[in-house]
Amino acid sequence: MEASAKIKLLRTSQAVNSGRDYEIYLNGEQEGEIANGEEEIIEVRPGEHEIYVKIDWCKSKKMILNLDEDEEVKLICGSKLVGWKQWLTLFYFFTTDKFVYLDYYSQDLTLDYDEETWGEIREKGFLYFIIKEGVIGWGLPVGGLVVLVDILTSLGEITFYEIILEILNTLAIFSIGGIIFGVIMWVLSTREEEKKEISN
Repeated sequence: MEASAKIKLLRTSQAVNSGRDYEIYLNGEQEGEIANGEEEIIEVRPGEHEIYVKIDWCKSKKMILNLDEDEEVKLICGSKLVGWKQWLTLFYFFTTDKFVYLDYYSQDLTLDYDEETWGEIREKGFLYFIIKEGVIGWGLPVGGLVVLVDILTSLGEITFYEIILEILNTLAIFSIGGIIFGVIMWVLSTREEEKKEISN
């Protein structure tokens, strides 16, 4: 019997990307996928292995594991964008430790967050998702941050009336952007769910 070791990968249960799977890459090749709140066990040969997780273009950091025969290593993956940090999603798309992270399992990295699951969100409908995740969760916070930076860099050069117009225009534009963002995320998450239902 060939010697082997195991990689036990757990994924947090949280709202960010809850309707979509992370892709698991081992030694540069896709090894499988892991769903929200689930765990996967990968059997490998003893020795050195590189592993990371990915969703769309967002990747976690790459971890190098040196495993002995019959050794089992426990890893955890998820997103650090929980609570109000979800408002900053746009600014973390290209990070390797915020939007998607991978690390050794520890009690400091919780597996469960007190947030709505994808199933709960989906039951409330398309419009609820667009408003909550698209407009309120992304559009308005990002628009607010953009207009704040713009105003701070233009102090003394614009009037109060111009500031009000800037706020209204920017928030309106980013609200529309939030609707588009919400529609895209709804479509991607729904397709992922349909694929799971077909495969099961």
